[in-house]
Amino acid sequence: MNRKSSFPRLLFIASLMLAVLLSSPSVTPSHAEERVQKVKKILLLHSFEPFLPYSITVNQSIRSTLESDKTIYADMYTEYLDLARFPDSKYYKRLHDLLHFKYSQRPPDLIIVMLNPALDFLMKNVEDLFPRTPIVFCTMEKHQMGNTQITPNVTGVLMEIDPKNTLEAALKLQPDTRNVVVVGGAHKNDRGYEAVVREAFKDYEKKLNITYLAGMPMAEILGKVSALPKKTMVLFVTMFQDGTGKAFVPRDVSAIISKASNVPVYGLFDSYFGHGIVGGHLVSFEKQGKRAAEIGLEILHGRKPVEIPVVASPNVYKFDWRQLKRWGFSERYLPAGSSVAYKEYTLWDRYKWEIVVVGIFLVIQFILISILLVERSTRRKTQIALRDSEQKYRSIFENAVEGIFQTTPEGRFLSANIAH
Repeated sequence: MNRKSSFPRLLFIASLMLAVLLSSPSVTPSHAEERVQKVKKILLLHSFEPFLPYSITVNQSIRSTLESDKTIYADMYTEYLDLARFPDSKYYKRLHDLLHFKYSQRPPDLIIVMLNPALDFLMKNVEDLFPRTPIVFCTMEKHQMGNTQITPNVTGVLMEIDPKNTLEAALKLQPDTRNVVVVGGAHKNDRGYEAVVREAFKDYEKKLNITYLAGMPMAEILGKVSALPKKTMVLFVTMFQDGTGKAFVPRDVSAIISKASNVPVYGLFDSYFGHGIVGGHLVSFEKQGKRAAEIGLEILHGRKPVEIPVVASPNVYKFDWRQLKRWGFSERYLPAGSSVAYKEYTLWDRYKWEIVVVGIFLVIQFILISILLVERSTRRKTQIALRDSEQKYRSIFENAVEGIFQTTPEGRFLSANIAH
């Protein structure tokens, strides 16, 4: 083809492509706004400090659940109100002003609030701070709701500690128990949980000696739990503060109490798990966070909080194998459906089926080899017997006094002895 004749055609194609590109619709402001509207601003509001184990677990569970929904982008903010250390009205006023300054221009699309102190603060200031923002509460005990006024724009997940079923599980492991020691703190939240335990244990007071070590200095509590009589168990509830006003992380207290105690210690929250307690029917903070985030997603997709009933997240039976071994408890007495963690598996536990398969293979191989050896031995004995029989026959044949011979039908000799 002539290069000169192809040039106009190439120029025409290039012009056509340029016209198509120029005529393509550009990203208009409405498209940009549509993308921005898919971003959802979510505020996680905590009552206490960020380093609390339950705060970390709940945060991770909420975030992973929200991020699993690919139809929205969760732009998450987290505020820790630190209300245990600063419960006075001046601090509340400063918190109000700070949150107003940070979120008044662009309020969140959803608030997930943890524990009652933060919810109570929020409800008292909701009209000033977040009048139209839907709210989902989480890790909230029913008794903690108290006089908190809940609006129709609020729903959430109740957290129900279960001291009764924890005690029942403990009594199956320790059927000879006579004494139960309940350890708690002096903070308002500690007292609330203690009240729930007292109510649940009323039915046991006739058959068990129940003692409450609550609101005391830590040193005094440790001294008492280190010298308890036999046939005793300890239930650790919570301790955000001891009797001196010193602040604590309940999980750390769980480890301290368990180390000092000369009897088994049980708990009510899975954040204590792996830190000295035997186990119990434990509140799962992971499940709490997951369920709260699922409700939040329903709201972000159009449902109103008033249409979503408040629900309770199920507790789980969890036990520490190391503590079961330490106190000589058998797993067969655990409630049905219990999970046992930190178990040290033997080679048989880890490779049971592999060992069984190899064992069967070796047995089959042994049987086959035995059969072959027996067959070989039998064949050898038969050969020896035939050889002996042949030698005996030949000796008789050759040494006979009379002539012995064998001929063909035609009269030809096949064999004959010497006498012949």
